[in-house]
Amino acid sequence: MVIAGVVFLWQSAALAEALNRSSSTALTFDQQERQWIVDNPEVLFTGDPNWLPYEAFLQDGTYIGMVSDYLSVIERETGLRFKTVPVESWTESLQIATDGKVDVISGDAADDILNQNFRPVDVYSRNPIVIIMDYRQNYVEDLYAIKDRSIAIIKDYGYTADIYKVYPDLEFIEVENIQDGLEGVSQGQFDAMLATHALASYQIAQMGIHNVKIVGKTQITMALTLFVDKSQPQLFAIINKTLKSMDPEEAQDILHNSGGNP
Repeated sequence: MVIAGVVFLWQSAALAEALNRSSSTALTFDQQERQWIVDNPEVLFTGDPNWLPYEAFLQDGTYIGMVSDYLSVIERETGLRFKTVPVESWTESLQIATDGKVDVISGDAADDILNQNFRPVDVYSRNPIVIIMDYRQNYVEDLYAIKDRSIAIIKDYGYTADIYKVYPDLEFIEVENIQDGLEGVSQGQFDAMLATHALASYQIAQMGIHNVKIVGKTQITMALTLFVDKSQPQLFAIINKTLKSMDPEEAQDILHNSGGNP
């Protein structure tokens, strides 16, 4: 009981410090928002387990990546604590969110599934969707220039729906993850693959694939955001205010350190 009391006092002190700090800077919360933080100190969160440099879950459940750094800023400035819910696939993440088992989930602002029950905060990072092909391929100015080729896209990603809308006349092959797509291009199974610039660059380097490269970009941009359960308007306001009040230099440092620059 003594230990529990110490933990409670530490949490209360951390919350008070965060609220005092927010009131002395450009970040301010109204009474309802401040009370919400007091009443709801823990926020359930999940994301994509295989989306570095944006985010990922390690085998032991540890959550890492650029989004994790943003969550740390929100925790520091508000006193909230994000309890991450590890998953094994993005499809599982979507299912957990659809079932109402988390308060917040990261993703692309264009995600039709998440937009049904969640509200995206203001976009805090954008990245173009690029074309990856064999290293001998010349620059591709437009996706229609390779319309007769086999083109892989990642299943269930938010911008996947945009790809189908913007390029309705093209046929695409859905793959489970970025690794399957890149391996497919490397081994000649696919002629091309579409992914965000940051994800493609990071994974090509991580996988040590030397016979593929980025050869162009599409008309589509991935807009990174945090989706908040629509039944939690105070939480939405708290997170949105916190991200909007961030020092631009700190945001740039997070982007640079994650390797997320386009």
